[in-house]
Amino acid sequence: MSNNTKCKLIDIAQYKTEFTDHRQMLSDGVCYIYQGTAAVCMQAKNLKTVNNVVMGKQEWFGDCQSVNNNLLFFSLSEIEPLNLIVFPQEQLDRLIDIDLEVTKWLYHVVNASQQKWRQSQLLLSENKQIKIIYLLIELTMHQKQIKGVLPKIAISQQQISIITGISRQRVNEALKQLESAQCLELERNSIYIIDFKGLCKRLDHIDLSIRDPRYLDTVELNTLSMV
Repeated sequence: MSNNTKCKLIDIAQYKTEFTDHRQMLSDGVCYIYQGTAAVCMQAKNLKTVNNVVMGKQEWFGDCQSVNNNLLFFSLSEIEPLNLIVFPQEQLDRLIDIDLEVTKWLYHVVNASQQKWRQSQLLLSENKQIKIIYLLIELTMHQKQIKGVLPKIAISQQQISIITGISRQRVNEALKQLESAQCLELERNSIYIIDFKGLCKRLDHIDLSIRDPRYLDTVELNTLSMV
């Protein structure tokens, strides 16, 4: 990308660090995660969750299309404190009209997260517990791993309900079952993963052919800080 195009994108970039609640709505444009972790839910006009993915540092998400489609917005559930760089769609559309490099850049941004979105789509037909397990594994893999310390996910049952589209009651039932199986331990607004291998094994017969969150590729290993 030329320095001229970079400067144009920097000019429209908006730095965002504060969110009023755990369900901040982002109506359009694309976002770059400078710091932190979030679950991003793609939602349709009926406001029901279509699918969701976990995004972390140095990843992109958003509606990168310059034409109207059936999507209304992405909802963002903050898991670890976020610093975002937002590129508003209206201003991106103006740049597309005058700079072909912006279109190429957007194409790269879209492709960067496609595996996650496609795998999420595959999971729509799975049962509630599998969807929750998949989410917990993704969140665990996006955390800094410290030897001898149990992974702790700072997430409430209400957040899990919002992210997955599963009722709070069903979320509670699934988590209690996993706690009884000694895969995790529940605390107020947080979950300790006490048997990560056991949790992963529950996905052995699930179609993870597009992306398996239990194994990181080289790019993701460079992105996530593992201690």
